Amino acid sequence: MDSTARHRCLSTVDRLVLERGELDPLEFLLAMGCLDYADYRQWRQRRRRELQSALTIPVEEVTAALAHAQAYAAEQHLSIELCPPTAWDQDQGPLSIGPSQTLVQLCSQRLVRPGDRRQGDLFQDSARTLALEALHRALAEHRFDAARTALERLSELPDTQGLVEDYHCLIRAAGPCSTPPAERLRELEEDLVPLAVRTLGARARDYVAPLWAQLAGRLEGRLFTPGWPNLHASYAHAQAQAWNKVALAIEAELDARAHPLLLVRLAEAYARQSRREDARRLWTRLCWEHPQTAAQTLARAPGDEGIAQRWREFISVDVELPPEDFPAWLLIADLAQRSHVPPALAPDTHTGRAYTAVYQLVSTDGEMTARAALHGLRPDLLKIFLDRRRAAYDAPLDIKGLALSREVLKDRADSA
Repeated sequence: MDSTARHRCLSTVDRLVLERGELDPLEFLLAMGCLDYADYRQWRQRRRRELQSALTIPVEEVTAALAHAQAYAAEQHLSIELCPPTAWDQDQGPLSIGPSQTLVQLCSQRLVRPGDRRQGDLFQDSARTLALEALHRALAEHRFDAARTALERLSELPDTQGLVEDYHCLIRAAGPCSTPPAERLRELEEDLVPLAVRTLGARARDYVAPLWAQLAGRLEGRLFTPGWPNLHASYAHAQAQAWNKVALAIEAELDARAHPLLLVRLAEAYARQSRREDARRLWTRLCWEHPQTAAQTLARAPGDEGIAQRWREFISVDVELPPEDFPAWLLIADLAQRSHVPPALAPDTHTGRAYTAVYQLVSTDGEMTARAALHGLRPDLLKIFLDRRRAAYDAPLDIKGLALSREVLKDRADSA
């Protein structure tokens, strides 16, 4: 695992523990893009035989990342609790994870704060706490008969009338819907999602995802309209975290390239499916074809923290460069750009020719002819290349003076 992947892994653990008070292995896989939420939900509902076949990256990489995450959580004094996953149905029986016994073991344990667990024990006899927990789980899993039963128990307790009405609203909203798509979109955005977040907390996503999926199904085939950008299947699928379906909805658009918002959504969908090359090509195209949108988007680059970090580096360089130059700068700063975006994809413009010249420069390790060609087009980009190269070779030796730092070695390898 390289340093970028390690940083992303550990920051994901920190975020999940902060938000949920624990490290749930399945939530970690979803957050890391190892698993598409729509596939995960099918597995929970027994419509997919096993979890392993739904992974978007090789199982060896998944288990390595998950083991690293759990080891890091254990260092933060979280304790292991066995919790084999169960189905989201009436029986709530065990589920098959897959043939990898390592994956089975890792996905069957979560890490919790011992203090939180002890605090939970103090409330084991609280009827209100138990009723709410059963109700929240049933709503998240769309088991509405069980939700109604839990709601009846809750309504018998004192001081719960306001809560009961909110939960009744969530149950009714998940029933058959004949509301026009535009009104259903407004209802979801303005009423149901805020209500679910307020009442269900971390389980809100599981409750609202099927509602978004239903809306997406009703919007299939509807062409993208800039005046109604969210009234499109790609938006609803994105809210349901069904990234494969986001990609399919946008790829079906004949004129998707003309709409920068669709390129952003598609790049996010590819990034969240671990399709890094496809995502990198779309971020590059966004810079070349829609630079204003690129400047507004890349600081956060939804789903692609690596690109967001590179953008922050790009806008902090001494020479101010326009968004169109971000792909060329990436050739100098990031080896992945060279393998993911060849010069054949560059536009036949001055910016595209500069990109090709930078590509030749870095591919020849700064050969003099390539330097001259880039100097004739963009001397500022040549200066960035030379300054970065000089900084790498001038970096200090270690205390024994025998080895270069890891950063220097990486930059030299990138320039090869």
